[in-house]
Amino acid sequence: MSYFSIDKEVIVGNYILKKGISLEICSSALLSTDWCIVLLTDQMNDKISFERLAKSKVFIGYENEPEEVFNGYLSKQNANSLTLKDDTVFLEETMISKSFVNATFQEAVSYCLGKSGIVNFKITGKRMTSKSFTISKKNALSAIKEIKQIWHVDDPHFFIKNTFYLGVEVKQNKVYKFTYGINILSLERYENVWKMILPALPYLRHTNRFVLDHPKISGTFVTLKVVHKVDETGFTRTVVEFKE
Repeated sequence: MSYFSIDKEVIVGNYILKKGISLEICSSALLSTDWCIVLLTDQMNDKISFERLAKSKVFIGYENEPEEVFNGYLSKQNANSLTLKDDTVFLEETMISKSFVNATFQEAVSYCLGKSGIVNFKITGKRMTSKSFTISKKNALSAIKEIKQIWHVDDPHFFIKNTFYLGVEVKQNKVYKFTYGINILSLERYENVWKMILPALPYLRHTNRFVLDHPKISGTFVTLKVVHKVDETGFTRTVVEFKE
């Protein structure tokens, strides 16, 4: 088994792509959306026309054991690339104009999700004072950001496998361990953020807790951002960003 080269598969609508593609998959709780860029060969792009917002999935893994690393929709097709986004794309395209009267934080966020067609969500159950306010001609993503500001909520929001999370911890079945000289290719600090380069680790995503054993820094940390980069041959790197 090579820990540098993996199998890859992209499903966009009725199409399954395995060859002639390279991938960059980004998972971050600090961004508005998780995304995946699929670079296509000229020959492939000339032959295929994709439907916008086609349901899309991306799998990478070793020896015919694929791991789903992205679940979303086709947002944009360029001359030689596809841009996939998670369910945030529906928040971006849904306009909200609404006067809320004595609404709770949960009611306001749930309204924006419902208008966007989002039915699976987990929102903090923390009790907060009801408020009255108006959202005028904003997309649902901007509306949720404004609602969070009104209640001074700093928790990030994000989608995982079509479920919206806000202020709720995502269950993690395993805490991963990365050890100097075993499964860490490099580890450097850039201002207040550490960047670690690993072999291909398809199961890793943002907000995962992990244990780090390295001469530069050791302890338990949480991933802020995870990027998987896969070239046309399957050569792969996983880049992890985290803070102390």
